Amino acid sequence: RDRLSLVNAQSGVVEGERNWPIASATAQIGGRFVGRAYGDKDGDFVYGASWSAANVKWEYRRPRQKVSATFCASTTSVFVGYVDGAIRCLDVLNGAERWAASVADLESVDPPEPGPGVPDGMLCLFEDVVICRLSRDYVVGMEAATGARRWTWRSERGVSAGYLYQGRYYVISHCGDCYVLDARSGRELRHMSLTSTLPAGAKRARPVGACVVSETHLFVPNQTDG
Repeated sequence: RDRLSLVNAQSGVVEGERNWPIASATAQIGGRFVGRAYGDKDGDFVYGASWSAANVKWEYRRPRQKVSATFCASTTSVFVGYVDGAIRCLDVLNGAERWAASVADLESVDPPEPGPGVPDGMLCLFEDVVICRLSRDYVVGMEAATGARRWTWRSERGVSAGYLYQGRYYVISHCGDCYVLDARSGRELRHMSLTSTLPAGAKRARPVGACVVSETHLFVPNQTDG
């Protein structure tokens, strides 16, 4: 267990502290607090707690499974991705499983690491669609209410990062391409190459770290060859 602090975003003042399981990802939903904690050989677990009562209300575990994708949450549900390709929707109030889905069938056939689809990065929620970026080639949109797939999009150049902003999902490829998808339908709206912005003599852009999206610009940190 570790000490978790609630900090006012505007003033920086610590408004409370709790001794709860060490959380690598957290979300506050009204008076509820949801965290993902690192487990031992039995796997990671997700827990829900009451901030006012200062106690853990529920825990959800999948034996010997690690969480691979940072969860997202609505007012009623929490969505979690696992290393075996599983995605789970949990009830915020009691941790009960609402639905179970999998993206393991979306296999990558490209070297150097072919294998089943694994949720990666951060799951995103837009209206009634949960958007899941896979570790290699795919982005999937799923019905938040049922887990059914609404759309599937594949990059021929791999997927390095994905960001949701105002109804659009921005995908950065391993080779420095940027794709803009409609979050509702998965339709590709635009494709841009970041190599055109490289300095003279650079051969290739390799996106690294987190991107920032604004209303007018997309900021992508890159390493370059050459």
